[in-house]
Amino acid sequence: METTTQTAKCPFAGKGIPDIDFSDSAFIKNPFATYAAMRDEAPVHRVAFSSGQPFWLITRYEDAMLVFKDPRFTKDIKKTLPPDHKAPASPLAMSQLFSHHVLYMDPPDHTRMKQLVQKAFTPKLVDGMRSHIQDITNKLLDKHIPTGRIDIINDYALPLPISIISGLLGIPEKDQQLFRRWSNIILNIDINVTREERMQLMPEAIGGFTNYLREIFASKQANPADDLITHLVQAKEGSDKLNETELMSTVFLLFAAGYETSVNLIGNGVLALLQYPEQQQALRNDPGLINTTVDEVLRLDPPVSLASERYALEDVEMNGVTIPKGELVHICITAANRDPRRFDSPDTFDITRKDNKHFSFGQGTHYCVGSALGKLEGEIAINTLLRRIPAFSVEGGDIDALKYKNNSVMRGLEALPIVF
Repeated sequence: METTTQTAKCPFAGKGIPDIDFSDSAFIKNPFATYAAMRDEAPVHRVAFSSGQPFWLITRYEDAMLVFKDPRFTKDIKKTLPPDHKAPASPLAMSQLFSHHVLYMDPPDHTRMKQLVQKAFTPKLVDGMRSHIQDITNKLLDKHIPTGRIDIINDYALPLPISIISGLLGIPEKDQQLFRRWSNIILNIDINVTREERMQLMPEAIGGFTNYLREIFASKQANPADDLITHLVQAKEGSDKLNETELMSTVFLLFAAGYETSVNLIGNGVLALLQYPEQQQALRNDPGLINTTVDEVLRLDPPVSLASERYALEDVEMNGVTIPKGELVHICITAANRDPRRFDSPDTFDITRKDNKHFSFGQGTHYCVGSALGKLEGEIAINTLLRRIPAFSVEGGDIDALKYKNNSVMRGLEALPIVF
């Protein structure tokens, strides 16, 4: 079965590509036809966030691969500026304090940081989480199955990764919602807070986060435990270790990326299985397809739409367009993952797809260190839901009525209530 965007008439055929309104709810809900037109007619195109910040949007798979790996693109804006020039605030790095992590570094700094983080985020640790993740999913379903209703986002996909990443980091359960509140304000992913309210709350969120982390770092240093924050505080590469700002940035990144992306992965996955009942039945018949199912969800409807920023270190020509030195560039993962030049039937949801090298965890040096944990959470959450609930449908019966979060970077539903 294929999405309607595959057969829909291209809205920009012969008309050029207009600016995208990244705050428009209709575009957020269904950007696929727009991105398909851009891939065909303007694969390297200058657009702007609703804040007014302009950037170059990359929509083709091959171009995206180049930007991911080409050293002419830097993660560090300071490299594009004169020594005495102050860098402008980044639309994605909401606070300078929380941007001293691997997403905003080039080698060799990135290599050093990633080696230290990986020492505390090992495959063995992730694999050891399997039974714990399964236990949490079962408890969440135990609570809601008797009611015949569950909101997949707020009752299931959200509490699961928050519990997992908080437990991994060593954040006490009583502080988890406060941690989430602070990160939501900083990242602008709280659907209940207006732009004006967020700007007022930002100093409190940053102050609360930093003060809390200073206290917990000191506590873990004095009383080590078997958790990620302790491992990060103790992590060394030779004589090298993370300083306080790097520790704060890394913990913030692990927490924020460790729950919001997983929420969207699980929510987008359940939505896809509702939209494609024959694929849902195939997975029910063969739960062993869960690995390729999760990868197909990640490709078709990725939890992160735009890869983190990069800047041109020099003028770069791409697809007949010159990206000037110093300008901001974003890879559109949502568009590249559906490029027909790379994927057969790219708008088709096929849980048996084998050739599926999507970009949802990035590529190259900046490949996501938490990818294994995110996939494991998605696999267990989706398979457990199917195993324990024989059949379910969207509450009210209207899938088209579901609303997406108003966010230009993350892609996920506000709510997904199902009944059974």
